[in-house]
Amino acid sequence: MAKEFGMKKKQLVFYVLIFISVHLSAQKNKVETATKFRPGIMWFFTGLEPSSMVWAPRFDRLMIDIKYNDLINPSSIKLFNTKGSSIGFNTQFVFDIPMNFRNTAAFGIGIGYEFSKFVHNKAVLPFNGNQFDFSDSAYFDKSILRTHTFFVPVELRFRTQGWQHFKFHIGSNIGYRFGNNKTYQDDAVNRIRTGKMSNFEWLYLDVHARVGIRNWALLISANMFPLFRKTDIKTIPVSLGITISLY
Repeated sequence: MAKEFGMKKKQLVFYVLIFISVHLSAQKNKVETATKFRPGIMWFFTGLEPSSMVWAPRFDRLMIDIKYNDLINPSSIKLFNTKGSSIGFNTQFVFDIPMNFRNTAAFGIGIGYEFSKFVHNKAVLPFNGNQFDFSDSAYFDKSILRTHTFFVPVELRFRTQGWQHFKFHIGSNIGYRFGNNKTYQDDAVNRIRTGKMSNFEWLYLDVHARVGIRNWALLISANMFPLFRKTDIKTIPVSLGITISLY
């Protein structure tokens, strides 16, 4: 009788240990699901299945900015000087480097490309040799200025813990404008397109900030240099838009 009781006691202990082990494993998986996984292509960057990685998660590595481009005069700040079709985009890959144990602060650096379009009714015409005039024109309905830029983004990133985090980024893009062209249009048919303009400022340097939740953010940026190097009217590009983090 005592021997049989001892066997049952051992079996009971064995089943209790199995139950505890399974429960702890399930609890661990639940915690990891809530804390380790991060937003990616509209939700999880690993696709439909979560990742089993155990190191600090990385955020906002492949980002696309959709933005409205404006031109302002620093001596008389006035927004919305360009038409609503002045839309451009940035695409950038950034290395997200955690700076603390809780992963609430990070340093970002990478490479990116920018396309900007400015639609307005101003003339960009040369005079006195190398000077440029940027003023209202009565000879056409609109002027379209396009620019292309390669840049290196450098950012400080702050966020709350977890993948459902609130985030704030502040940084600068440093780059080179390698292409530009302009198109004058007086109606739907007649267009005049010119090639690369001389005296166009090739150095690109902006300051920008993002604030958002998970893989969405609002963006504001302002360039530190005017579009043209030799003109009495200093036109500074600024942008307002949204950022989508795909990876």
